[in-house]
Amino acid sequence: MDATEPQFTEDEERILAATAKNTARLNLGQLQGYRDAYKPSNFAGRTREDDLCYEAIRRELARRAG
Repeated sequence: MDATEPQFTEDEERILAATAKNTARLNLGQLQGYRDAYKPSNFAGRTREDDLCYEAIRRELARRAG
């Protein structure tokens, strides 16, 4: 993928935005656990859905970090 290409499509960005409210409800321990479970190195059969889950969690942790 070219560095100028977006990582996620417009539809995927809409999904991430729509799930942000639910992701924000998770406590820090839950977020860290899910982040560790969904990190790219954890399994070879990754799906695009796995990538979206990981990104949603990563974004919420970044938002909380300020």
